[in-house]
Amino acid sequence: MRDLRAIDLCSGCGGWAVAARGLPIRIEVAVDFWQPACQTYRLNHPATDVHCADLRDPSVQARIEGLAAGVDLVLGGIPCEWLSSYRRLTKVKAAELLDPRLPGGLRQIEWQEAAALQGFPEDYLFYGSPGDVSLQIGRAVQIDTARQILRAICRAAELGPQSPAALAGVGQ
Repeated sequence: MRDLRAIDLCSGCGGWAVAARGLPIRIEVAVDFWQPACQTYRLNHPATDVHCADLRDPSVQARIEGLAAGVDLVLGGIPCEWLSSYRRLTKVKAAELLDPRLPGGLRQIEWQEAAALQGFPEDYLFYGSPGDVSLQIGRAVQIDTARQILRAICRAAELGPQSPAALAGVGQ
C-alpha cells in the first residue's frame, strides 16, 4: 500500500503525527496558530511543513488549500483538554500522587508524567515555558486512541472504498 498523504489542521504539538509513526501515513503539512505548539511540532517532525497561522484568516485558508491539493487524509484537532487522560488521570493511582509534605497530601503530576499518560514517547521534545508545555500536553489527542483510528483508516484504504469490510472497519 502506498503512503496516505495527510494534512494536520489545528495540529497542536503533534499528537496525530506521533500516532501515525510506523503507519503508511505521511503528514506533509501541519497548521496551528500557537507558536510554542508549532515549535514543538517542528522539533519532533522536521519533514513536515509546519505553518504557524490562524485558519480563520482567508489568506491562510487559500494558502493551505493550495498546499493540501491531492492529500488523501485531513487530520484535525479540536480543543479537547476536557477529554484528555492527562486531566482525568485515568492511568495514575491516587496513592501515587500522595506526598505527605504537601497540604492535603496530593502533588501535581510532572509534565513528563502527563506526556507519558497521553502516550508521547520519552524522547519527545517540548518547546516553551512549563505552562506552555502543560497546555500542549493537556490539549493533545491521546496517542493510543489516535493510533487505533489511523490503523482503521489505513485498513479501509487498503481494502478499497467499495469493500463492505472497509466500510465497517472502524472500531474493529
